[in-house]
Amino acid sequence: MSVDELVFDPYSDAFTADPYSTYAQLRARSQPTYYEPMDIYLLPWYDAVDAAARDGRMHRGAESIFSETTRKQEQRRNNWHDMPNHERFVQYNLLEQDGTNHRKLRLVVMQTFTRTMVARHRLMIQTYVDELLRPLLEMDTFDFIEDFACHIPGHVIGRLLGLPSQDCGQLRQWVEDMVRFFDVDRSAAKKFGSSTSTGARPRRSWLNQPPPNSITTCAMRFDRERILAE
Repeated sequence: MSVDELVFDPYSDAFTADPYSTYAQLRARSQPTYYEPMDIYLLPWYDAVDAAARDGRMHRGAESIFSETTRKQEQRRNNWHDMPNHERFVQYNLLEQDGTNHRKLRLVVMQTFTRTMVARHRLMIQTYVDELLRPLLEMDTFDFIEDFACHIPGHVIGRLLGLPSQDCGQLRQWVEDMVRFFDVDRSAAKKFGSSTSTGARPRRSWLNQPPPNSITTCAMRFDRERILAE
């Protein structure tokens, strides 16, 4: 199949089994690929993505592209029109914002993910990975994803937020419930789980006094100083 004959189908079994050969064919094309189901063009080259990301004329957030009426129609079409927590805390995020709102949210990340701050968490990450690996190394076989890899992101993100270690597993479950609602089959059960988990709260004692230098503490300081004021 020539690069011009390629049919981009990200939901196909063939793409799931080997997405990288498709990416290579997309990069081999001389022009961006139009993906009709989403009415978008795909940029498979790093320089093009970098240029687009830095171009102030480009927008990502729905608020910058569509009217409020169209956004409400899209929410209803996707069946998340009656999920206020999901709308406030999942749909509204750094990746979906442009302009001033994006810069405010990014400021929190930039203040937290400095080289010094990242290095400070190295020991925590290494210790947790060692704890996960220790019993697995005694086994003949194990599931790399379920027994090892899937536990790491939630724990690390939880600790960066300042959560106690014992609560990080719950954070992973909450996040999985939230993102399952983005699956193609948005069942009533997934909707309920996503709504419930998005509105869940960690321990009040942690909210009252999160650890210093955590993302949460940084965001709370910005909120007091009205840097993140809406």
